[in-house]
Amino acid sequence: MPEISYLNVIKLIFEIVFYPCTLLIIIFTFLNYRHTVKLKKAEWLNKMFEKFYENILYKEIREILDWGDQHSKFEKLKLSVEKVLDNKNVLDEEKELVEYLTIYLNFFQLIATFKDLKQLKINEIRKMFDYYLRLLVKYEWVIKYMEEEQFDITLNLAKEMALNDK
Repeated sequence: MPEISYLNVIKLIFEIVFYPCTLLIIIFTFLNYRHTVKLKKAEWLNKMFEKFYENILYKEIREILDWGDQHSKFEKLKLSVEKVLDNKNVLDEEKELVEYLTIYLNFFQLIATFKDLKQLKINEIRKMFDYYLRLLVKYEWVIKYMEEEQFDITLNLAKEMALNDK
């Protein structure tokens, strides 16, 4: 029968206590990490939400596309975009409207890029921007502008939203 020494008892107690405690620390660290990541993502999504819904540049284009031909600037934006696409002379005021549309589309280009990089899930995008993405494919002139100006991933995302709506 092996002799039980004082050091063997301490070693045994250490192993009995140390390994489960280490496992608990690893589990706690992992759970804390997941919570922190979710919290940071929620903060990040909130900033994107605020940027989109509170920025005056986005607001104007949002309203124009939302109200369609009932909005006083709808026809002006449409004609301005068509002029740009046809390489016609565009007035400064028209350029500004088209620039606002481009900035608006760049926002969705960023959203689509985050989706492609798996930083945003489609259901997160749908919850926050579904309606406004679907509006992008409602108007043929907006689709044509996105195609011409290489907003391909934005267009694909908008089409995906519109397809899932049916």
